[in-house]
Amino acid sequence: MQKVFEVPAFKVTPDHITIYNVLVGCLPSDKKNEGYKNITKNSNKYWELSFNARKRLKEKLSLFIYTSKNKNIKGKIFLKDYNKMTIEKSPSNDYIKNVNYKMVMITLTLPAKQKHTDNEIKSKLLNQFLTEMRTKKHFTDYIWKAEKQDNGNIHFHILTNKYISWELIREVWNRIVNKKGFKYVADYQKKQQKFFQNGFKSYPTDNRPYAVQYNAYTKNKKCNWTNPNSTDVVAIKNSKYLLNYLIKYIGKGVTNTIRKQRLVLLYDRQKMFQNLDHEKLHKSIISQIYGNPNFISYEMEINIEEIFDNIIKKTDKLLCIINEQIDYLKKKGVQGLIWSSSATISKLKSLSVLDVQDFIPSIIELNVKSQSKSVLEIAKLKFETYYYDIKQFPKLQKEFDNHLINL
Repeated sequence: MQKVFEVPAFKVTPDHITIYNVLVGCLPSDKKNEGYKNITKNSNKYWELSFNARKRLKEKLSLFIYTSKNKNIKGKIFLKDYNKMTIEKSPSNDYIKNVNYKMVMITLTLPAKQKHTDNEIKSKLLNQFLTEMRTKKHFTDYIWKAEKQDNGNIHFHILTNKYISWELIREVWNRIVNKKGFKYVADYQKKQQKFFQNGFKSYPTDNRPYAVQYNAYTKNKKCNWTNPNSTDVVAIKNSKYLLNYLIKYIGKGVTNTIRKQRLVLLYDRQKMFQNLDHEKLHKSIISQIYGNPNFISYEMEINIEEIFDNIIKKTDKLLCIINEQIDYLKKKGVQGLIWSSSATISKLKSLSVLDVQDFIPSIIELNVKSQSKSVLEIAKLKFETYYYDIKQFPKLQKEFDNHLINL
């Protein structure tokens, strides 16, 4: 008889190590493996990041940051907010300063109202932008994430490890979104020309100071509104909060959470109406009418079938309304793929170790050097996670670095 015993397993990432037990020596099961059905049946009910998608995204962010080096650029910092800074290369020596950064966040938006599906925007516009960036060596490593603005337009956050001037990014993106079949810059131009046909006036939804709006107006009028501010480039310096900052910024939902909460409620109601047992409902109506002592006479002519049909019609009508609301709210999320990464980043994976090795720190050492710890119990399995700075464990870091090099 084959023996079955538990062996400790370890999952190592740059910012934490998870310890759990796995069964070794299990006999093969007679049950057919139908796991593929979960894949084929899986659908994003909310057009939102799932819990597992967030975990995978967090892991990729952690590995991407760990493998990226600190860099310097000569330029002027004209915006600084905690761990992020925007850098503008300046020809004037008065403004040139050596700036240290590690990651760069690029934001791409549509300059006019979205008139194509999310998938069309991603496949025809975002894909072309990323392809041009790679082929022209502007940047090759990246993670992108799609979100929805309050106006319903899709926009993208792209995390990379190489700084690119905002002028170049804007020129490339505006050219791509204005290509044949899309013409988003042309739509923006028509709207601006119509709004400012009698000269400058303040936008009702623009909260910027009057002087800032006027300067933007004069600048855009000079180029006849052909260069909309559809992009943003932010350099992010290295700090111990960098990963948490990026997880909070990129790992957040694709829309506000109220939308998802409403969808959860609507899906519950949809399920209730879809699973309505007509036979039980019919019996319940009969029981409530003829079993009710408040009825004066049992000889009253009551059409049970008519009452039943009216109830079914009302529930069907309610179900149609619920389905319409679900479709409406889903479209406010991101259709299709929500995030992805370049080929190099997709190859990066955490280190999985079976059984104790000499480079695995002891529990005592982990408790002493780790910043925090969490414990998760699922059925009979226990997962202990220690959050640390991997540099505190030289042997483990060396093994982890060799693992990444092999990948």
